[in-house]
Amino acid sequence: MEGLANPVSTAKTMMIIIVSAILFRCVSAVSVNHTVGESSGWSLSSNLTLWSASNSFFVNDSLVFSYTPDYDVIELSKPDFDTCRINSPLSTHDDESGQTVILLSQPGWRYFVCGRPHHCSMGLKLSVHVQDHPTTKNPNEDEDQPFNTGTTPVNGNTVSGPHKSLGFSYFNAVTSGTFLLQLSITFLGIFCIFWLPIA
Repeated sequence: MEGLANPVSTAKTMMIIIVSAILFRCVSAVSVNHTVGESSGWSLSSNLTLWSASNSFFVNDSLVFSYTPDYDVIELSKPDFDTCRINSPLSTHDDESGQTVILLSQPGWRYFVCGRPHHCSMGLKLSVHVQDHPTTKNPNEDEDQPFNTGTTPVNGNTVSGPHKSLGFSYFNAVTSGTFLLQLSITFLGIFCIFWLPIA
């Protein structure tokens, strides 16, 4: 009869929409690998303050440090970071490959410096604020509150620092490649609905 939808067509359409929505949701939560300093890498020529301010860091993202043998990566507590004291590092990385990948597994502040003589005092230091993903954020948290100070556990150690978001949107943390993948999945679903022949 005319005017009635084909049951096979309707079922196929619903299945495509559901699969597309699931894939879109999975891709939305993809973690991001942040190349520290971008093309300059982990070096004295990088403006790491500007770089960190222009990126958002979320739980399960990773920092990718690329460097030459002239550098290394040391994670410090906040007081040691502020004074460039490297005697009690939380972790030390000097990978022969010239690349260190550090998973940001918990929310809070993380502090990194280069341990080579005078590099920290010359500005080769990086602090990042790791945020929970918006889907896991406490809905009662007031965005307009000022920064609070306190402690956050990092790999079993306690690190002091503010705990509020710097106000960057989640979209900044999603690379353009991930966004294009999301868009492609959506268009694939639409294409399948309207242009694939119905059995």
